[in-house]
Amino acid sequence: MVGKPRREYALQCHKQSALFRLQLGAAFLCAEFGFNGDLRHAGYIANWIELLKADKRAFFTACSQASKAADYLRGLALTGPTEIAA
Repeated sequence: MVGKPRREYALQCHKQSALFRLQLGAAFLCAEFGFNGDLRHAGYIANWIELLKADKRAFFTACSQASKAADYLRGLALTGPTEIAA
């Protein structure tokens, strides 16, 4: 049973990392497209301090992956509907 808690911990860390990347990507896109509403990206991202403390590369990895996802979504948003369907 020693392996089961480790797997659960690894799965939880993976989920946290995915949510962190998602939030970073959302922050990138909101900044680029000028969404100025009541956005709380900074406070939400601050909740991931434990992840960042546990893995010193987590921030850079998450930023890189979030940037790639944001680039993809930006491309879709700036492409005309007929270009997407083709």
